[in-house]
Amino acid sequence: DREATYVYLEVEGVNASVRSLEVYAKLLYEQFSDQVNIFHVTAGKSKKSTKLDYPAQTVRLSFE
Repeated sequence: DREATYVYLEVEGVNASVRSLEVYAKLLYEQFSDQVNIFHVTAGKSKKSTKLDYPAQTVRLSFE
């Protein structure tokens, strides 16, 4: 009954330490108003997770 779409993104070779990351996510919002986006981010040895519920489109993670 419920469907899911998984997207995996990876960026390698970043030469500077990551202090913060801001993600703008609007993919498929027009089709699915009950959408929930879950983010798992690893920067160096730090790991953070968060979720973004419709209609929010931006999430910011800090690694300081």
